[in-house]
Amino acid sequence: VLTGNGQVMGSRFTNSGSLNLVANYASTGGQTASTVNIYEGVPGRNGTVTLLSSTASTTITPSVGEHFYYAKVIQDDGKILWSAPIWVRQTPD
Repeated sequence: VLTGNGQVMGSRFTNSGSLNLVANYASTGGQTASTVNIYEGVPGRNGTVTLLSSTASTTITPSVGEHFYYAKVIQDDGKILWSAPIWVRQTPD
């Protein structure tokens, strides 16, 4: 589950100031996460995204405008999990 300032994945919200993104992961099969990446995109860039962080938790201050974020988790057995995006409209402080 990806959260942004406490808002769960799938949410659309307006933010000003810092944005705390956290990818929470739990496996009922005993697997662990070998890699956690958080990606950032801007609507209208034809699907272009940027690796924002290689940790499960990061705090950023996005530029003013529209953004989306999602997480990719790779388990130690190689299986890949994707979160749903969080949609953020960043406004000036």
